[in-house]
Amino acid sequence: MPGAEGKRFLDLGDRALDRVSGLVWEKTPSCASCTWKAALKACQDKGPGWRLPDVKELRSLVDDKQSSCPMWDRTVFGALCPSPPYFWSSTPVPWSTSSAFDVSFNGGSVGGNHVDDGNGVRCVRAGPFGNIIFSDDFESYTVGSLPTAGG
Repeated sequence: MPGAEGKRFLDLGDRALDRVSGLVWEKTPSCASCTWKAALKACQDKGPGWRLPDVKELRSLVDDKQSSCPMWDRTVFGALCPSPPYFWSSTPVPWSTSSAFDVSFNGGSVGGNHVDDGNGVRCVRAGPFGNIIFSDDFESYTVGSLPTAGG
């Protein structure tokens, strides 16, 4: 992205905009160790548009340049390795009615886990939401009001 100087994420306070996917991620996990159903509910309860990411979206956060946990952008999501280092996706495992895919931020792998086990939860929403106007260098932004009907 021109002018972004290699920075993939834009800090929006308690959220981060992924300039590659256009998704907005919460920076602090909603839950450190929740069941899959609790994870789905935790994201839904954040408000309109918030959801548990699918496995491809979640895997996109893995920074393969990191050699140890946590394998994500540490300037955005923190430098502490979560326990457990696995995070739920919304994607069910097709060959098991009692499992869903998760992503390990201790190795970058994708696996299936029983829905009653406890994993971390990082919610996502489509973005940019509202009317975000970026500066030419993508280093700053303003949030304007959404257009209203008739004006």
